Amino acid sequence: MKANDFLDALSILENERGIPKEVIIDSLKEALERAYKKEKQKETPVEVQIDVNEGTIRLFEKYTVVKEVEDDELEISLEDAHKINSEYQENDIVYNEVNVDDFGRLAAIQAKQVVKQKIREIEKSLVYDEFAEKKDEIIVGTIDMVEKNYAIINLGRTGGILQAKNQIPNERLKVGDRIKVYVVDVDSNAKGANITLSRSDNNFLKRLFEAEVPDIQTGRVIIDSIAREAGDRAKMAVSTTEENFDPIGACIGPKGMRVQAVSSEVNNEKIDIIEYSKDPVVYIANALAPAKTLSIDYDAESNEAIVIVPNDQLSLAIGKRGQNVKLAHLLTGYKIDIKSLSQAEEMNLTLLNNGSVYQGQEEVVLDNENKPKKIIKKPRPVVNDYYPIYEEEDNDEDSKPVIDLETLLQDIREAGATPVTKKKIKKEVVEETNEEQEKEEEITFLDVEKPEEKPVVPIYTEEELAAIRAEEEKEKEEEEEYYDEVDYDEYDKYYDE
Repeated sequence: MKANDFLDALSILENERGIPKEVIIDSLKEALERAYKKEKQKETPVEVQIDVNEGTIRLFEKYTVVKEVEDDELEISLEDAHKINSEYQENDIVYNEVNVDDFGRLAAIQAKQVVKQKIREIEKSLVYDEFAEKKDEIIVGTIDMVEKNYAIINLGRTGGILQAKNQIPNERLKVGDRIKVYVVDVDSNAKGANITLSRSDNNFLKRLFEAEVPDIQTGRVIIDSIAREAGDRAKMAVSTTEENFDPIGACIGPKGMRVQAVSSEVNNEKIDIIEYSKDPVVYIANALAPAKTLSIDYDAESNEAIVIVPNDQLSLAIGKRGQNVKLAHLLTGYKIDIKSLSQAEEMNLTLLNNGSVYQGQEEVVLDNENKPKKIIKKPRPVVNDYYPIYEEEDNDEDSKPVIDLETLLQDIREAGATPVTKKKIKKEVVEETNEEQEKEEEITFLDVEKPEEKPVVPIYTEEELAAIRAEEEKEKEEEEEYYDEVDYDEYDKYYDE
């Protein structure tokens, strides 16, 4: 083989398959050694020397110099060694070159197969090493095949399997589409690297947010927990390492752009982002949002919690098909038992008043002019179906008489009063006498004097009006003559054509 051709072949394997030249050369040496031993049926040690620059391959048999030969396949006598070179001494190695061209056809085929097998093993090893580093990461692939129970994703040098259980329900996969997938596991077997992919894993959602939200990459925002029903709804708890920083707003992004980008990638999955808290009461209350809670009693040892909610919030807290409470359980790790307020009263459960209704709530007491007078930072009492009671403080200065509606209606019924339909204008008449008395007269609108009607003065004289009428008559006659001259039959023929 020419040196240039040999170097070109090594370069192609290195560039296209990523196999280093040194590894290929070592594989070729091993293949020639095995082919020689099988061809000659000898156990004589051999050494292969390959000169890449010259493009030459040389093979040598190795014999150990001894005084007396016990195994002629491994040893050579000192006398025979001196015939080759007088400088040989005992225990030296004698190299005897063998012509590679003397290899038979079967030996050459075997060497070729050994090289191919070695290259395949190296490729599998390289692929495994490459994707083992990408475990727990998101990669992009092309859909090669879609079956009922799985889909094959082309990842470049190899393919990965996306099983049906790891797919997003109701998501349509089309051959040729490029999709993002999460590397769940990478196994090495006889056939190579077995790569398991997923789009329904919780970490897939986590990696998507890490790619979209810069504050997560810098460490200002931490994703503490994720619970999801792939393709339908998910809850994610986040926290921050800095004070006075909103981790939820950072994940949502300007006008919801960041969370919308993640949602569109997971088949428009609804994502609820809540704030993580080390306090189980606050954490469970946040996890059950948007439902409001009244009381949360938990047991840290058994990881169980009893949550009391207003009667009108029971269905919202449980969710459709129990989805909301299920996701809250997966998110917090607590087994949550939800009771309505009426159920809690029947069971004589203690109302702790520590739910989301009371967390961070402020009461604003208004004065008589509906202006804020006082802010009370304390829990609002709950009675019956969660109706808050506001206690107003007495203030004699601002107090005003209040009309009792029931008393007023009773007085109207007793008097038999009817609405007055006739409007009256009260007029005070002052007499110019020594007795200063005031009298009221009832005057209806009919009694009010009407202003005198002024005669209508014509704008034109009679001669001008006569001229205007004559002009109008003339225009009317000319218009009638115009329409009489029009031949409508021509238009009918035009439309008939």
